[in-house]
Amino acid sequence: MITTSALLLTAAALVAAADWFSVARNRPSIEAVAKPSVMVALALAVVLGGTAETRWFVVAGLLLSLAGDVALLERVDRFVVGLASFLVAHIFYVAAFVTESSNAPRNSTMLAVGVLLLVVLGSRGLSIISSAAEASPKLRLPVTLYIVVLSIMVLAASMHTAVGATGAWLFATSDAILGWNRFVRPLDNGRLVTHVLYHLGQGLIAVWAIGL
Repeated sequence: MITTSALLLTAAALVAAADWFSVARNRPSIEAVAKPSVMVALALAVVLGGTAETRWFVVAGLLLSLAGDVALLERVDRFVVGLASFLVAHIFYVAAFVTESSNAPRNSTMLAVGVLLLVVLGSRGLSIISSAAEASPKLRLPVTLYIVVLSIMVLAASMHTAVGATGAWLFATSDAILGWNRFVRPLDNGRLVTHVLYHLGQGLIAVWAIGL
């Protein structure tokens, strides 16, 4: 029997595909509707499909991500607002992963992969911080704080099984590409790759929350 949560996850996947199409074909009017709609569908899927109290942390993270998505739309372009929204979203994700860490089996391989990813992203993060500060000195502190919180989220997620951890890794990689593309050097299809990894990451975190 197909559950409501499964239908909502399917809807999220279809809307995400529409968003990717809009980015690839430069259709901002479609993107303005499709990108935020993905988070709405994922949040509803977690609300209706999960049973653990921890899922509310994930729901909060998804809704804050929705606010961040709107702030980062090209027609809105409120970067600091978006950065703040996603920073708080990551704090809620950290709370979810840490709360469930006592119930999760330890996996040294997952943790090693997470640490390796942090080393790679950390080296890129320094360049992003430096370039952001050159663009505007006021960005140094918020961008630095964001990267620190993102790193904590990745490490907390890496204590878990593959679904939640992989979601966190994809989300972090998406953020790194977004920062590099915005502040250091535009990448070929950088926005498209950012959107694809972001939605895959958020989707896996939602699936993880539903399975708790």
